[in-house]
Amino acid sequence: MLESCTLLTTDASPCLRDIHPRMPVILAPEVEAEWLDPAQDDPAALLPLLCALPDDALEFHAVSDRVNRPGFDDPACLAAVPEIPHQASLL
Repeated sequence: MLESCTLLTTDASPCLRDIHPRMPVILAPEVEAEWLDPAQDDPAALLPLLCALPDDALEFHAVSDRVNRPGFDDPACLAAVPEIPHQASLL
């Protein structure tokens, strides 16, 4: 059995556009069941769900470049840093 994953992206929300023009699609909780409905056989009906969440539903802050290294998978990857580091120490 093949197991796979796909990351869907959409245009970035206004608060993120200065960082990157795209962002992952984040489904609102109220549409998750619609997205996962195995009886849904019309992909076009799901297209409206592939949009950016409103800015007030998002929270973001700078993190260390630790998140870019697969050897690190722990809560420290989510810790806020005062600014986006250029050469952060990983020790």
